[in-house]
Amino acid sequence: MLNLSKFPWELPGMRFLMGMSCGALVVTERLYDPRPYRFGEHLVEADLDEMPEKIIWHLNHETRRGEIASPSEARPIIGLPSASRLRLAA
Repeated sequence: MLNLSKFPWELPGMRFLMGMSCGALVVTERLYDPRPYRFGEHLVEADLDEMPEKIIWHLNHETRRGEIASPSEARPIIGLPSASRLRLAA
């Protein structure tokens, strides 16, 4: 899943959480404050000019991609208020 922010201070938390819980690899532009997400653990961060290279690298390294994109990696975030709304919607 590719995230391109309209504003640098915008954190699309619900979009990230939905992508992660479905096992998608989330690739995003650099964020001002990504908390509670951690780069390399929950998602991949890159400048726009680096994105094609990072995406291709992760497509070619299935094990590493799977470590980041695993729905189990989103579990520490499930305690957030937006996560409980997701469970109700499911």
